[in-house]
Order: sequence, then structure tokens, then C-alpha cells
Amino acid sequence: DDFGTRRVSGVQTVAGTIKTKALVNCTGAWAPAIGAMVGVPVPLVAMKHAYVVTNRIEGIQNMPNVRDHDLSLYLRLQGDALSVGGYEPNPIFIDQLPQDFAFGLFDLDWDVFGTHIESGIHWDPVLEQTGIKSTVCGPESFTADHKPLLGEEPSLRGFFHGCGFNSLGMNGGGGCGQELAAWVLQGRPNLDMYSYDIRFFPRQAACSKSD
Repeated sequence: DDFGTRRVSGVQTVAGTIKTKALVNCTGAWAPAIGAMVGVPVPLVAMKHAYVVTNRIEGIQNMPNVRDHDLSLYLRLQGDALSVGGYEPNPIFIDQLPQDFAFGLFDLDWDVFGTHIESGIHWDPVLEQTGIKSTVCGPESFTADHKPLLGEEPSLRGFFHGCGFNSLGMNGGGGCGQELAAWVLQGRPNLDMYSYDIRFFPRQAACSKSD
């Protein structure tokens, strides 16, 4: 443009080039790889994130959901069972996700997840005698301040970020998506999204395991 900043003009695919002035990177844990294609650092890291579902527990049907931030734990009612999870204090980072990985899961590492079971027993001792019905362990993207990355990339006009939801995509995806759509169409969101704005991060920022 007139200020020497690059602009999006299209997306090159195996089926040809799609002309567009706007591209939104909503690829989750793959977002850094997409950003790297156009020289844009995306400050998030991917790691394995998990929860388990217990066998049936008698008498818990009216139990409230529990969230303990000190223990980084949640116990969520799921029918007549509990889902148990939280943020891993010793997570397994994923250096690079396979390009063909889709709708898949990883084997659960009990050495990592065991701390949540121990914390859960503190809240509900019956867990110590309860079996596990199923486990879910998949890739999730996390940011340094635990907030999503939204907005137009300052070094590449027309390239928008919509990623890094820190395992809260279903919680915040609707509202953030609505504001991001306004951002693309009218150049700014309708609400104050400053704390999520990609410009909040220095341009050289790129999360690593030590950050």
C-alpha cells in the first residue's frame, strides 16, 4: 500500500488462486504454520490437553459443577458420571502437528494427567474407587496471557487472526466470531476488543516452551 505494508491479494491453492482481500486464520493449533507461510509470527503454542469421563457414580445427579483455580481442576456433571480435567501443570508440548491430523486423539499420558485425579479425590473421595469410562486427549492452542488472538495483522493488511482460544473456543467462539466479522467488513469491531487484539503483542513475539 502507500505506506509500504504488504496486503493480501489472494490465496494460492492446489486448485488454483482464489482472489480475495481478506483471509482469516482460524486454524487453531496449526495457526503458526499458516502464519509462517506468509512471514507472520503467531504467538501461541500447541500442547496436549485432556479430560476423562468416569464410570457411573451413584447419587451425584444433583451435584453442582466444581471449578478449583488453585488446583487447576474442574469436575463437571455428565449424566450420572463426572468429567474431570484442568490445565496441566506439566504439559506435553507439540512441536509440529502432522498436516493430515484431523479429528484425532492422542493416548492419554497418566503421568501428566494423574495430578487431576489426585486433586479430584480431594474434592470427591469416591473418585478413588471409581473407574474411568473414556479419555479425551487432543491438541489445543494456548497463548501467553490466556486470551485469544484476534484482529488484523499489522504487517500484512487483510490477514486476520482468529485463533488461540486456550480450550475455550466453544465458550467464546460465537461472540469473538461476530466481532471478527465486523472487523473484516468495516475495519473495526463493534465492541472494545483491545485485550484480544493481535497488536497487543510485539511483532517479534512467538511463544515457546520457556515463555
